[in-house]
Amino acid sequence: GNWSTLSTAEKLNTLQTVSNIEVYYLGLPHELNVIAGPLSENTLACYNDRTHVITINIDHLESDSAHDILDSVCHEARHAYQHRLCDVFDSVSDEQKELLVFYDVQMYKQEFSSYVDGKDDAIGYYFQWCESDARSYAREAVIDYYFKIETYFEKEAP
Repeated sequence: GNWSTLSTAEKLNTLQTVSNIEVYYLGLPHELNVIAGPLSENTLACYNDRTHVITINIDHLESDSAHDILDSVCHEARHAYQHRLCDVFDSVSDEQKELLVFYDVQMYKQEFSSYVDGKDDAIGYYFQWCESDARSYAREAVIDYYFKIETYFEKEAP
């Protein structure tokens, strides 16, 4: 309820905490660092797998709701998870790569190797398997965070 009253630094600190929770929950073998910066006008956030950094568009951070920004962080954390699944896929035998569990991962690998950027092709970007999965994950994650926060405050209320 008081997201809009937080400073940029306080918002980033909160999002870093969320990111740390996502690292633990998703079982990532590395940290995710959250920063704010200028991004293209239609880009709310992005993930860099080389540096493990989630960049939140500064305009998004300063203007949009906590719900929308939480969604962005969870979406980008899911991309980190997708990349780690690709690493696992690369480490198994060719025979194991045919397991159904790796179907989505094969799609991620293909898309990451020829990623469609939303600046160039909004429709192509939107319908990528990795983007659809990240949107679905983020939607569920935000609901879960709000539920846990509400439960916490119900327990803390006198």
